[in-house]
Amino acid sequence: MVLAQTRDVAVPCPVYGTPTAKVHGYHRRTVRDMLVDGHQVVDQLHVRRLACPALGCWRQTYREQIPGVLERHQCRTVRLVGQISVRGPTGPWPERRVPRTSLHR
Repeated sequence: MVLAQTRDVAVPCPVYGTPTAKVHGYHRRTVRDMLVDGHQVVDQLHVRRLACPALGCWRQTYREQIPGVLERHQCRTVRLVGQISVRGPTGPWPERRVPRTSLHR
């Protein structure tokens, strides 16, 4: 398991684009990463929930995103998704079938 935390820098609001570093709270995201020495790696990311400083912003609070590592609503890292799309969901052996349910765990 890998534990990581984002840096304390200003992040722009996705609606207004106004940068803010005002923390409303924290959120922990658990995602799957690439295999290391045949073992599944799980990343736990500690991300901030930020408050938009713009008056009238309908979103008010938002979670910071981690570009290049994790996209919105993903349960796998970007590099794991890239590896699956290159190799295919069944891995390096095309004749080997993987049940759909095992791809979502």
